[in-house]
Amino acid sequence: MAYKLIYGKKSRSELDEAITWYKDISNQTATKFYSAAQSRLNEISDQPHRFGPIRNRRRYRRAKIKRFPYLIVFRIDEAKQKVHIISIWHEKRNPSDLMKRLRK
Repeated sequence: MAYKLIYGKKSRSELDEAITWYKDISNQTATKFYSAAQSRLNEISDQPHRFGPIRNRRRYRRAKIKRFPYLIVFRIDEAKQKVHIISIWHEKRNPSDLMKRLRK
């Protein structure tokens, strides 16, 4: 049974910002990014334990979006069969900013 995906406010806006950024390059690139992100989110929903935990924040996991420099950072709630999407994180951003967010 697939886990339900729950998006945080920041993760939804990060996804929208990435799509907008790629749309400025080309609609085709934005469509490819959205498709790759949706594909990875579907995989997370189906098998969230397949993706490795983040070092020093083992409660959180990450999945790379294929062909794009983004990670989907999430947390699994086993009891409720939900996956909380914490961030759609560009790999060139400062990782300490992500670690600060995960401490909360």
